[in-house]
Amino acid sequence: MNQEIFNNPPLIDLALEWEPRVKGRPRFARATGRAYTPKETLDAERNLLQEFRDRMPANWYAYDQPCHVEYTFTNSHVGVILREHDDYTQRQVRGDLDNHIKLVSDALNGVLFDDDKRVVSSYAVKL
Repeated sequence: MNQEIFNNPPLIDLALEWEPRVKGRPRFARATGRAYTPKETLDAERNLLQEFRDRMPANWYAYDQPCHVEYTFTNSHVGVILREHDDYTQRQVRGDLDNHIKLVSDALNGVLFDDDKRVVSSYAVKL
């Protein structure tokens, strides 16, 4: 990552054993017209959240300040690094990168950070 831009040390740096998935598009129930999240997406979010909880430091609390998040996606892992954000400052994984990011952010919302609106910048790569 651009460490010359973000000199802050990581607040948390985890490699989570998890096969990356993309956030599924909302589905609509014909009978009611209501939107719902596909079961595969809900299951992937639940599994990633559990992996994060299993590996997070015992004293970790959801970060509640503006932050920068770095994501790394491989076939078997997702890396997540959270840093404070300064005020001034060959692909093997399939799927759109933004959909990978959305699933991870939604799954860790309330645990990695208190609300994903705190993320003011990010960096992501598929390897």
